[in-house]
Parts: sequence; C-alpha cells; structure tokens
Amino acid sequence: MFGPSQQEWTFQGWNWEAFAAVSLGALVHHPALHAVAMDYFQGALGGVKILREQGCRRIALIVDSSLEARTGHRWRGGYLAGMEGKGRIYPGNTGDAADLKQWARAEKIDGALTISLFVKKSLHSLPIRWVFLNNLGPDGVSPCLALDPAWIGSEGVRLLHHLLLRKESGLPTEPKMTTIMGSWKNLPPC
Repeated sequence: MFGPSQQEWTFQGWNWEAFAAVSLGALVHHPALHAVAMDYFQGALGGVKILREQGCRRIALIVDSSLEARTGHRWRGGYLAGMEGKGRIYPGNTGDAADLKQWARAEKIDGALTISLFVKKSLHSLPIRWVFLNNLGPDGVSPCLALDPAWIGSEGVRLLHHLLLRKESGLPTEPKMTTIMGSWKNLPPC
C-alpha cells in the first residue's frame, strides 16, 4: 500500500507480478495502480451548490495550484461543472495576500471554495461566503467537507485484502479508483 504523496511517482524495475498494490490518494502514479481517495470532484460540486443556495453568483476556486493538482484536478473539475464552465479560478500564489485581495476585488467575488484559512484571513474585509474543501473547516464556522483520513486507509486495506484473497497480483489491466464522499459540516440553516 502506497500512502498519499505530494507528486506522482514512477515505479521502475518492480516485479509487479509479486505484488498486489493499492495507492492512497487521488494522484495517478506510473504505472497506474488501484487507488482510494476522497471524492474531490463531488466535494467541489457540492460546495458550489451550497454557495449558490446562499445567493452567491460570483464564486471562486482559491486553492494553491500544486495542491489542486494533487487531486488530479478533481476540485477544478467539480467546481467548473458546478459553475457550468464559467468559473473564476485564482491564478496566483495563494500565499500572496495583496495579490489575492486585488484579484478578488477585481473579480467581485461573493463566494469562495478553498482549503486555506490564510486565504480567508487575507480576504476577511471582503463580503465573501466560504466553503472549505478539507477536513474540519479550519475556522469552525464555514461549511466544510469532512472525512476522517482513516476511512481512506481502511478502504485501501479492504481493497488490498480482496486482491490478496483472490490472488490478484501484478498491475491492474483497468485500474480503479474508489472515492469516498465526505460529509458536510457547519451548513447554514435552510
């Protein structure tokens, strides 16, 4: 079992016929393995829906590009699906508060999906509603998508166990990704 990583891995020189393997996280490694990850696409799609229900129309995705890429661009895909392709994705470094604020003002953002409390703090003076796409909503107030990482590990063990029981080793012909939907916390009343 390969744990979550910051980048795609390339496995060379492995005798795959001797192994059954499962990767934890959304990144697709080379060669591709069976994987278990949070359902990032559905999370971003749901986040857009929550903000739309609160009256937001100029919703942005504000996530550091390298972190978003780790989801296999599933946050971006779910966000753009929810926005019907007409989204506002912050193109800069989310650690640059001045640039972020200038961009948010120019775009007239009224709702945002993020994973960073720093982003929210940087834009605290603007009238923006927030949805966090990560565990526990770091501010404790905004809606957030929560999923205990242990569930991903447990599902990975379950998948690996079944492969071992069926004596399925080697690289999968058609790798599958099992995604687990989180649950929404801190939702505003209807």
